[in-house]
Formats: sequence, structure tokens, C-alpha cells
Amino acid sequence: MQCISEKLRHSCKRLAIGCTYGNSEKRLQFLKAMSEMRSVNDLDLPPFVFHLAEIPAVDAVVEKLFRTLPLKSLGLR
Repeated sequence: MQCISEKLRHSCKRLAIGCTYGNSEKRLQFLKAMSEMRSVNDLDLPPFVFHLAEIPAVDAVVEKLFRTLPLKSLGLR
């Protein structure tokens, strides 16, 4: 994910991440790499990236990501 975000940060328009079976260790790595992307307007995520806690509130890191990306489409698997 880090390689993709470094090489394609200005050109990648669509990003889909498959299910990683809720591996919580990868969550922050994915969010950090996605925050470096600049052109993604179609994002498809596994649910664990979006929300992991018991509280129905959006994580601050995820909220920042959604505010910075020029999203037109968002999908959760």
C-alpha cells in the first residue's frame, strides 16, 4: 500500500481494497497511505478500515481522510 501511495499518489483515481479479514494492524498503515493519495475519487474499502470500535462514531483519522480526498463515490465491502 505504501508503494502504491508513493508511486501513484497524483494519478490514481480509483482505489479498491479487498477484505483483509479485519487485520487491525494494517488499518493505520492503510489509512496513512490513503491520506497521501491526492486524486482518488472512487474509494472501495473493507468495513474494518472505516470503523472498528463499538461506538458508532467515525474515527478522526478516517474523517480527515474523507475530508481531504475529492471523493465522488464510496463503497464498503
